Amino acid sequence: MMCDEVLLSFVFLGLWLFFLGIRGFYGRKAQPASPKRTRQEKWAIATRYEHGAYVILRVVLTVVLILSIAIYVFVPPWLEWAPLPIPTWLRWVGVAMAIITFPFFVWVGRTLGKHVTGQLELREDHQLITTGPYSRIRHPLYLTYLIYNIITTLIAANWAFFLVIIIGLLLLYPRIKAEERMLIDEFGEQYRTYMLQAGMLFPRLRQRAKEG
Repeated sequence: MMCDEVLLSFVFLGLWLFFLGIRGFYGRKAQPASPKRTRQEKWAIATRYEHGAYVILRVVLTVVLILSIAIYVFVPPWLEWAPLPIPTWLRWVGVAMAIITFPFFVWVGRTLGKHVTGQLELREDHQLITTGPYSRIRHPLYLTYLIYNIITTLIAANWAFFLVIIIGLLLLYPRIKAEERMLIDEFGEQYRTYMLQAGMLFPRLRQRAKEG
C-alpha cells in the first residue's frame, strides 16, 4: 500500500511536469518577437477584458496549486488529515486517463499556433480559429483543462487538493465569458455566427439557426 502511494505520488508529479512542459512549449513558441513588456504593460493587458480581482485570484491559486503538488509529493504527512476514499485501482485508471489528455493539449496548441496566450489578448493580425478541435467547440483548451484537473484530483485522492482545483475550475466561467467579450469586440458578427455553430465546452447536438 505504501509502495503504491509513493509510486502514485511521483507519477502524479511527472504528469504535472509534462503538462507544464506542453503548456510552456506552445506558450514560448507563440511569443511575439517584440520588446519585453513592463509589469505595468502586462497588467494593463491582463485586465483589459478581465477584472483585476480574477487575475490576482488565479495567480494566487496557481501558487497554491504548485505548493500543494510539492507538499503532496515530498511532504505527504502534511496532507494526511484530508484523504479522499478512492481505491488505488481507480487512481491508476486516472493516471491512464490523464495521459490520454496530452495529445489533445498538443492538438489544441498546434491548432492555435501563434495565438496561444497566457492572458486575454489579441495578437497582431489575429485570426478567428475555427478548425481542428475548434470546429465543434469554442473553448477546447479550457475543456481539456477541466478534464485534466478533475482526473488529477482523482489521482491525488485528497480533499485539500480537491478544494484548490474546484476553486480554480469555478474561475473558468468568468474567464471564458471575458474571452468571448474580447472576441465579439474583435470579430463581431463573425464570432456570433460561430457561437451558433460551436458549443462553448461541448459540441452542439445540432446547430442553432441564426436569429432573424
